[in-house]
Amino acid sequence: MASDSLQPKNAFVYLIILGIAGIFILQFGPASGACDAPLSKSQADVAATVNGDDIPSREFKANYAQYLEARHIPKEMAQRFGFPKQVLDELISAKLLEQAAERKGIQASDEDLRTLLLKAPVFQVDDHFDVSAYNNYVTRALNQSVPDFETGLRKKMSAARLLAAIEASAFLSDDELRAGYFKNGDKANLTLVRFVPSMFADKVGKPTPAQVAAYGKAHVADVDAYYASNKSTFHQAERVHARHILVKMDRTPTPAAKDAAKKKAEALREEIKGGKDFADVAKRASEDPGSKALGGDLGTMDRASSGWVPAFANAAFSQKVGEISAPIETPFGFHLIQVLEKKPTEDRALEQVRGEIATTLYKRDEAKKLARAAAEKTLAALKKGKSLHQQFPSTKDEGPESQFSVLSKPEAQETGEFSVAGETIPNVGLAPELARDVASAKDGAKILDRVYNPSDSFVVAQVASRKHPTDEDFTAQKDKIRKEAESTRRSEVADSYQKALRKTGQVRVNDQVLVGTEQS
Repeated sequence: MASDSLQPKNAFVYLIILGIAGIFILQFGPASGACDAPLSKSQADVAATVNGDDIPSREFKANYAQYLEARHIPKEMAQRFGFPKQVLDELISAKLLEQAAERKGIQASDEDLRTLLLKAPVFQVDDHFDVSAYNNYVTRALNQSVPDFETGLRKKMSAARLLAAIEASAFLSDDELRAGYFKNGDKANLTLVRFVPSMFADKVGKPTPAQVAAYGKAHVADVDAYYASNKSTFHQAERVHARHILVKMDRTPTPAAKDAAKKKAEALREEIKGGKDFADVAKRASEDPGSKALGGDLGTMDRASSGWVPAFANAAFSQKVGEISAPIETPFGFHLIQVLEKKPTEDRALEQVRGEIATTLYKRDEAKKLARAAAEKTLAALKKGKSLHQQFPSTKDEGPESQFSVLSKPEAQETGEFSVAGETIPNVGLAPELARDVASAKDGAKILDRVYNPSDSFVVAQVASRKHPTDEDFTAQKDKIRKEAESTRRSEVADSYQKALRKTGQVRVNDQVLVGTEQS
């Protein structure tokens, strides 16, 4: 094992060090190009540039794939919760730490590096470090020179040493520890039900023209404001409806393999030009599993939302309707593209959409009224003795994805224990009025006697349990409290330091790489 100074508490850097062999396998191994996009080098190969140093796209994509696999998260859900950006931000933070360590002259020693490599399982043969296995793996599987591999590893270890030194300053005096305990140790657990207007949207009937006209007249400023803040909704970029046939090839094909794939695509094109239906040929011969069964149909897309790589998009948007492209090369292979329809850019003026906006706002307000009414009815039933769990039993699955699911109907939820010192409530978010009432509620006051309106929802809650800090508990648990508090403080200190590096550094992010995760 490496020396104690190289055992940081920061989870991300800790993972990099202790799992270094596996991470390098993912980042630089044979599967690392699983979703590379055919952009120019400045776009395709670089996910971000940090103070002039590049983070390769393959490194980001490999870490992102590992992140999803470890958490069993579907790609669609990961996009929704912004996980691609989170993973890239972690890589940027790691790069900033490497650079800061270098500036400060912090460097892992040869002995530290040697110790780590000797323990890496991937370089073991018969439970011993094998020099040949090491050299072969680095040069062949990782496609790196041994000096480059060791330089990169040393930088990561040096960054970990810097972060460990930063975290070591996170000391708490007994007075600070006690004050923090009595502030954060005042805890509650709530049972609550959220009533979100969108849950009631399908219960709102279609308004009559007279209702829309009356609403629009009474809410002119609201309609104007909605248009101003949602202009992109009323701007439709140029779109094409296209289909394609893919002849796949390896990421690094030999000249002979590339020539064979191109000739196959050209032969399929000749079949279509000779009278065969494009969709029929796609169903038979396309090697794109996502569109093959649909006859190669990709739907109607604009450039921004399509996720098509530039070589493909440029061809699709420049073609005439009905035209069959020559084979278009991307890292996925060769494509034949047919454009079925083109729709020009369209901008709708405010006066063209006043009625549409008025209808949207009318239905939104009506859904909000229904949500409030349901919340008030629930509170009344709660006061009469019918618990929230009885009124709205939970149907939420307990699988690994449940923590990311979004409720589509009112359900009773437990917040779990949380500190009443803040203004944020689990499963609700920022709710200062609710937090204040929970903090001031007496132990016997289980029902919170009002409907709360945090953000755009309505909440009914009851106190399931309350826990107050005491001197006796503090004394009995002091060691545990210190361990937890200093762990939190270390994270805060490390996070603050990394944010400062980010703020003063020059970071450029390639948004196209993030968009590309939707298609990879």
